[in-house]
Amino acid sequence: MDHIRTEEIESFLNPEDTDHHVTKMRSCRPNKIMSVLTEVLLWFIMTILTLLMSFNMVGIKPVTRGFLCNDTSIKHIYKDDTVSDTMIIIMFIVIPVVIIMITETVHVLRSKVAETKDRKQICNKLTSTFYRSVGSFLFAATCTLFLTETTKLLCGRLRPNFISVCKPNFATLNCSHGYVYVTDDMCTSDSTEKRLLDSRKSFPSGHASLAAFGAVYVIIYLHKRFTWVKHVRILLPLLQTGLIFVAIYVSVSRINDNKHHTGDVIGGAILGIITPYLLIKYTSCNKRENITDTFTLPVTSDHNSTHMLRTISVTNDRSEYNNMNN
Repeated sequence: MDHIRTEEIESFLNPEDTDHHVTKMRSCRPNKIMSVLTEVLLWFIMTILTLLMSFNMVGIKPVTRGFLCNDTSIKHIYKDDTVSDTMIIIMFIVIPVVIIMITETVHVLRSKVAETKDRKQICNKLTSTFYRSVGSFLFAATCTLFLTETTKLLCGRLRPNFISVCKPNFATLNCSHGYVYVTDDMCTSDSTEKRLLDSRKSFPSGHASLAAFGAVYVIIYLHKRFTWVKHVRILLPLLQTGLIFVAIYVSVSRINDNKHHTGDVIGGAILGIITPYLLIKYTSCNKRENITDTFTLPVTSDHNSTHMLRTISVTNDRSEYNNMNN
């Protein structure tokens, strides 16, 4: 008969010890300053590279493609953005970060750490929580934008307003074969080089991918972490429906502004939906529900000689104990 020491069992029964044990085994929070600095540095490099590609400052031009001289899909007039780059960043980057920080602060203030009233411990908990939750969101956003920008360069699809931006001289173009390749000297407009290059980066829609990403990520986040409003059953679905509406509005505006074809918006939306789901599922450090660690301890029954298995299941911050006879 195996013997279990009293202190070993008590260590499993003690919630604080259990939390510490589970955190040690399951937590994906970095435990070294160097790890944190490395992660931040890699994220920073990836962000800078993404921004440089977005503003056409890396010296990499989109793949050269051509167009049919009678193609009316790229002859739409140029319009200003209904939703500017600044607005999309505020709506789907800044506001979600604020929501996450407020939500995580409430969770920390309602946790056992706040009961200690130790300001240093509370600040440390907030710092680690913000690093985990906000960092996961920003990393996922950067991945979405990076994939969007690289796909734009690899595809090189012409925007619906390409002819209006480029203003090629059709009299000098050889349209006898019907298909004309885009060259650097074919445009006669006074548009800046940045705008000319941007007119060749239609697929996928960056606004649609970022809007879909922000909406999907926040919807999943609110479902997991907005636990204190679950007694008001329609509040959370209303918030989530509002996010979907805003994302759809932003996406449709890109078609109405002659910035993207319909397929570009659909492709961007699909990318924005898939990316946060995969990152949340496989790489996010956000606290997830239904994660169970099971420790099986052999113990001896007091009333017979048979052995019993005591299974201690730790789910999030609570412990459940179930006895099973062999």
